[in-house]
Amino acid sequence: MQGGKKAKSMARKSGNHNTDLPVVVSPEEEYVIVTAVSGNGRFRVTNEKGVVYVAVVPGSMRGRKKRKNYVETNSFLLINNRSSWQTLKPLAHVDVEYVYSKSEAQQLRLFDKFNEMIRSQMIHSNHDNADIQFSNNVEEVVEKQESTDESYLDTCLGGNSFNIDDI
Repeated sequence: MQGGKKAKSMARKSGNHNTDLPVVVSPEEEYVIVTAVSGNGRFRVTNEKGVVYVAVVPGSMRGRKKRKNYVETNSFLLINNRSSWQTLKPLAHVDVEYVYSKSEAQQLRLFDKFNEMIRSQMIHSNHDNADIQFSNNVEEVVEKQESTDESYLDTCLGGNSFNIDDI
């Protein structure tokens, strides 16, 4: 019988850690930023030119290894375009090769490359919330609710009053 959460096998082992960050090597690789999380290991990502792809996290980055490869909105990824002819269509699927942490993204100066895109996302998110209005007047809300309750009873009963003793 085995027990526990296998913490010992997930621990950082002392040894050689590769400190080199993966960078773009081939023309099929590029940096992207996550714009939306679709679920099931799929994300909407946008590159520097504004092209939108659907990034797919491979099985080798899921499960146990998800701890280091956690992807959220505004995360930076290194993707592989699979092949150039497949990525010509809109929302083409691409493979995630590496998920950069915030410190790694700063080291590669990815924030500078995607600065305009991040700002535009912030502006759009602020405009979405502009339609919401808050008020401290509780009495107005209660009065509106009471009036709708009376009109609801009238519509249900057809305008006729009833006696509770008849029930």
